[in-house]
Amino acid sequence: MVMLNRRSERATAAEARVAAVVEGVEGGRVVALECDLADFASVRRAAVELRARFQHTGVDVLCNNAGVMALKVGWYRLNQWNPW
Repeated sequence: MVMLNRRSERATAAEARVAAVVEGVEGGRVVALECDLADFASVRRAAVELRARFQHTGVDVLCNNAGVMALKVGWYRLNQWNPW
């Protein structure tokens, strides 16, 4: 299982809880990568790391449980995002 989270106490606690379950399954392991969905540079770094780690095996399932919404006016210009 791969978990992408911003670094925080909550993320560390969630990773530990998931690892306790996943690592009890044969071949199970947890890979934690830092990724802040509000920062496109962070997303790009995580994508590069994901691709490097799983280029031979691939990723079978992708579940998104978070996202960016209600952006402040002008925020997207700072992060080089063009919604049009």
